[in-house]
Amino acid sequence: EDLPTFFTSNFNFQDLEKHFAKGKNGNDETWEARRVMERIRYLAEETRLEGENRR
Repeated sequence: EDLPTFFTSNFNFQDLEKHFAKGKNGNDETWEARRVMERIRYLAEETRLEGENRR
């Protein structure tokens, strides 16, 4: 059964890639981040939700 999977983040795709590129020890992990984002972009559609914060 093909059910949707939702990913949520406070980052857009570009900012998320930059976030992943910063390693835990401050190492540059740009290539690793690009590989992860390639998979995410293949599986996901970026949609910005705006409106009142209901938390």
